Amino acid sequence: MENFVRPSSPPKYFALDVDGTFYAFDEDSYTKNRKAFRKLVEAGYVPFLCTGRPLFAVTDVLFELLDDGVYKGFPGVYQNGASIYDMHGNLLSISTFSKELLVQFCECLQKHGLENLAIFFTPTKGYTLAKESLCWQRLMGIWTLSHELTCTSAQEIIDSDIVEIVACDYPRMEPYLPHEESRNFIVKHGTHGLSDFIPAGTTKAMGIQKLLQKYDADNRDCAFIGDGDNDIEAMDLIDYSFAVGNADDSVKAHAKYVLEETNEEGAFAKAVSLLYGVDAV
Repeated sequence: MENFVRPSSPPKYFALDVDGTFYAFDEDSYTKNRKAFRKLVEAGYVPFLCTGRPLFAVTDVLFELLDDGVYKGFPGVYQNGASIYDMHGNLLSISTFSKELLVQFCECLQKHGLENLAIFFTPTKGYTLAKESLCWQRLMGIWTLSHELTCTSAQEIIDSDIVEIVACDYPRMEPYLPHEESRNFIVKHGTHGLSDFIPAGTTKAMGIQKLLQKYDADNRDCAFIGDGDNDIEAMDLIDYSFAVGNADDSVKAHAKYVLEETNEEGAFAKAVSLLYGVDAV
């Protein structure tokens, strides 16, 4: 980071990915990251989460930030830009799958016995076609959740505002999905063998832009930090974009700055120190 020069007027907003970036299993590092988040808020800046998770899946990892009212999860960009909340917790924007796509997807799973490989999310609920979901078990490996998964019918899923589909074992499912030329969705591959399906045209970058426009700001007023395939559009968009040390090289290539520190070493706190001169002590 020898090439980094702190701006005289740092961006007011800071969008941060959760898994593999802000959240850490190392207790000391995650405490440090939360302190950095708090310090930014106290200094008058607006850090916000920008993640593939739904809003209800982050409240369990905010700890004292939530309890103290420092940050209740909003404003925020969730489900890779498919659900966006303003500063008051109102749903600012939602991107849903077409009913035709949901019919095709459910038929694909049921016809080939793959029901346990996918979870369908609205902004507030998670649905499955299987009584025992392998995909949900995988998610529990990276998400701390008190929320329950609802086993339901294909028709209820089709009738719901589904904004995100999380799948495991994508290679097993892929041959049965709609042909590429007719697909109206995007697939982003993450950790633990999980893949995110989101409506076509939906990205974290799009979500950030919509949120900033709400407050008469633009990408020059925002920083970003992330680690995954679903972060690259935001890294391309934002001038002060950081990749954490544990990001793949293909992701780092899109960031303006690459940190040596990983998420388990307090990378977010380091970015805050570099960009704002605010130390998490």
